[in-house]
Amino acid sequence: MRIDTKIGLVLALLGALACGDDGEGGGRVMMTVEVTEVSADEALEGAEICITSHDGYACATTDATGFTTMEAPANAEPVFRVTHPRTVPGLMPVTTTSVDGAFEAEVAEPGLTNILLNLVGITPDATKGNILVLAGGPMGMSGIGGVPYALSPADGEGPFYFDEGAMPDAELTSTSGSGAAAFANVEPGDYTFSFSGPYGCDWEIGHGQSATEATLPVVAGELTIISLEDCEELPD
Repeated sequence: MRIDTKIGLVLALLGALACGDDGEGGGRVMMTVEVTEVSADEALEGAEICITSHDGYACATTDATGFTTMEAPANAEPVFRVTHPRTVPGLMPVTTTSVDGAFEAEVAEPGLTNILLNLVGITPDATKGNILVLAGGPMGMSGIGGVPYALSPADGEGPFYFDEGAMPDAELTSTSGSGAAAFANVEPGDYTFSFSGPYGCDWEIGHGQSATEATLPVVAGELTIISLEDCEELPD
């Protein structure tokens, strides 16, 4: 678990919700999900996880270790929604393949997110959604700098990139070594998130380094994460 990731996740609210059918490739896979509270890296027992983007999939509840296993559509882009009494609802768009997978969903308490957003002059709007993106280096290393993010159509405030100490810095135009940035108070709807620069990155699951954009539906008042892993500078 990257320290900068745990800090960065507290700094934004984000929501994603989509509607759809079974995965394009058909079939189902088993997904193991770990749910943690970011400020303490604490496993959350009793968190409910549901797939909001596809019908016909049962929700699951985490055990005392913070883990659960559930079915998901194969070769698809389901959105997982995590709810817990202590935290802001969190959503994570994930790309599945034809084999079983695993990912971590980190959620934050609302008081922490509100305070930290206020530090950059943002008053959270409950009628809007917010987006947090994290870029990590190879082999699970901490965040990587020099990756610019974009949202299309442009909406809300940001992106606000975070400095090496995981604090927002309005002067930055791409990620610092923390790898984190946020889009705040985005109108609910469907958006295309993209990254550019001299890097190739893997999405949380699937996609691969050839994909530089993904669809991101935004929902009012909820937290979601886009995680870019194994970012490496591409050869000229």
